[in-house]
Amino acid sequence: MGEKIKLLREWVREICPGESLEEFAQIEEVRAVSGSEGVIERIRIRIFTDNYKYAIVGIDRDNDGGYLGCVRDCLKMLPGETWTRGRDLADGKFDRSTWDKIVRDIMRSELRKLSDYVRSGRPIPEVEEAFGARDEKHLDIRWIP
Repeated sequence: MGEKIKLLREWVREICPGESLEEFAQIEEVRAVSGSEGVIERIRIRIFTDNYKYAIVGIDRDNDGGYLGCVRDCLKMLPGETWTRGRDLADGKFDRSTWDKIVRDIMRSELRKLSDYVRSGRPIPEVEEAFGARDEKHLDIRWIP
């Protein structure tokens, strides 16, 4: 296993909870030899969330800096559609900078907007109940992280 392949496994392990990468990722490694390009090693690591599958691909080539990229596929069809949607995420040279861009793209895919109700500044019902406040002037929720 090449150094870049080992490095990518370490980077993915950083974002996975727990000790074992294999608990959270499907890993497919391929080693091929090609005349003009020397030895080529490729790894594909798939990680999953409730809504998406992320396929992270790393290629280590003898003659250049290699390649690192990610594709996101939706696990569910949208109403009325008979296909699932996909999207290319960051890709580029096999380095930490490209990896950081991929992680940011994954985070952007997973984050969800707060509801209009919460963003409007209205009191949160659970907080009202817990502290017995009856209206907004009796409830100061600025301290809630």
